[in-house]
Amino acid sequence: MLLDEIARQGAQRMLMTALKWEADSYVERHRGERDEQGHALVVRNGRASTRGRAALHPGEQSEAVGAARHDQPRAVAVRNHTSR
Repeated sequence: MLLDEIARQGAQRMLMTALKWEADSYVERHRGERDEQGHALVVRNGRASTRGRAALHPGEQSEAVGAARHDQPRAVAVRNHTSR
């Protein structure tokens, strides 16, 4: 059981690192994009929360050692938003 837990924690850390890198890269690629008022069109938007326990929900990934729960970093493109 101890090895399963170590593997699960390692998988969670690797997945969180990859998701954070992906969100950071997206925001960085669009850093200079601005609307008419000078507001950034792409911004960090916190983390998507993990919700109630379902078989496999958006905040959960299936790994060989079982399901791993995590909070997903978020970025939002605000191009279509009319107010701030």
